Amino acid sequence: FIYMENRAVQEQPSGSTVWTLRTKKSCEDVCSVRLQQRIEHFDGRDILKRQDLKELVTAAKERLIEKLKVDYGEEYFYKIFTNPGSGLFVPHVPVGDESLKLLKRKLMIKVLSAQRSLEQQEKNVNGCDCTSVDGQGRMLKDCETSSDILIDSTYEKYVWATGGHSASAGHGNLFNESYTAYLERDMMDIFGSIGIEFEARNHAMGGTPSASEISMCWEEIFWCRCRL
Repeated sequence: FIYMENRAVQEQPSGSTVWTLRTKKSCEDVCSVRLQQRIEHFDGRDILKRQDLKELVTAAKERLIEKLKVDYGEEYFYKIFTNPGSGLFVPHVPVGDESLKLLKRKLMIKVLSAQRSLEQQEKNVNGCDCTSVDGQGRMLKDCETSSDILIDSTYEKYVWATGGHSASAGHGNLFNESYTAYLERDMMDIFGSIGIEFEARNHAMGGTPSASEISMCWEEIFWCRCRL
């Protein structure tokens, strides 16, 4: 017999949610609860499944569209983001096909890395290997079981760094109203929906164009960590 001490439980500073269990537990019980709570956290879907990833991102995209309509006003939203003739969204394409390929590759790597990080955690949940997709599990040797199950909110981080001159930096405006700040607030929900933390860093400086030296994000120029 197994039961939750408190279903709302407690949000940890690290972004983990602690689900406390009382009574003796078999690995089948532990892994079943782990799978159930993880799927509940991600709106009834499993981020280890490709189709579920697509559905989560699509739902987050629709939420973002509704938010942008409020931010810009519905009339201006369609003028800015859609093609007047077709009504379709105007895609943003980086300079050159190669840049677009690199961006897609980086996104794919982050998604796969988040899934791998989650799978690594599933290999030892309170001394149980919960990598089975059906919620079954097996006991690991020489592992001590604890009374808590940790559910992380994110399993990887995606960092966006902005370079450029004063217009990119947002000089003359509040820092939290710069393009980079808005990008972070708008993209956090989309990336977070599939377990990836999104962080945007504004490294633009007045009088500094987006030259090759700036786009490489060298520490010698920015004097701070800028690891993407």
